[in-house]
Amino acid sequence: MKVIIYPGSFDPITNGHIEIAKKALESFDKVIILVANNENKKARFTTEERYEMVKEAVSDEKRIEVYYTNGLTVEFAKKAGSPYLLRGIRNDVDMEYENKYAELTHKLDKSIEFVYIKASDEYASISSTMIDKMAKEGKDISHLVPSSVVKRYKKR
Repeated sequence: MKVIIYPGSFDPITNGHIEIAKKALESFDKVIILVANNENKKARFTTEERYEMVKEAVSDEKRIEVYYTNGLTVEFAKKAGSPYLLRGIRNDVDMEYENKYAELTHKLDKSIEFVYIKASDEYASISSTMIDKMAKEGKDISHLVPSSVVKRYKKR
């Protein structure tokens, strides 16, 4: 079984993230979405909240599993037995960041392979930061994020 791991903070998960995960299923038997902590970012939602939002958002897709970690992605990949990491690309800035991320990751584990999937034009401009700002301003985000995210923002 060919498995790929899709790590990210998913703070919050967007329809663009889901699109990338589903596109990966065209080439892989299973996608593991790994909700990870990024110590360089101040999280809007707790790890548990993000995990629950993602899990609910992909509950209709049996070939997508969701986990969370406080550790390194490469360590999770070793335990999961998959050398493939999925990364979504929206623009040149993302590509530059992902190249640096890949370089760092290869210093930890040279066996890791990166698979990049470009976001469709519909989702290329969506970012979690933009979603958070819109939600805080009371704007409708329901066309940009799964219903699990909309519900979580309404609880706040």
